[in-house]
Amino acid sequence: SVFTMELSRTSLDTKWGFHWDPKEMLQRGVRILEKVGEGTLVESWNDVHPESPAKPGDELVKVNGVEGRDPIAEELRNLKVVCEFRRAERNHQASGQELPGASSSQK
Repeated sequence: SVFTMELSRTSLDTKWGFHWDPKEMLQRGVRILEKVGEGTLVESWNDVHPESPAKPGDELVKVNGVEGRDPIAEELRNLKVVCEFRRAERNHQASGQELPGASSSQK
């Protein structure tokens, strides 16, 4: 399922509060939410919208109608964003073990 989150800030110094999974970003070029920062705009959104909170494992697919790793990065620099997320189908923590050869780099 997909849900939308609208956020705005008064300063570019204010962080949204998204913490992305670095492995997913590096390997697949996608933004998978790893955690939500405490005291951030995203945490406030989650408190006010318990029916559609951002949760670990959710994938950010569009920001302000734009798709793609670099274009999304540009949009996230704005003062206002409309973020479209794809809800994680299952517990994200389990997905790390599915990568074959992930720890076989010893030679």
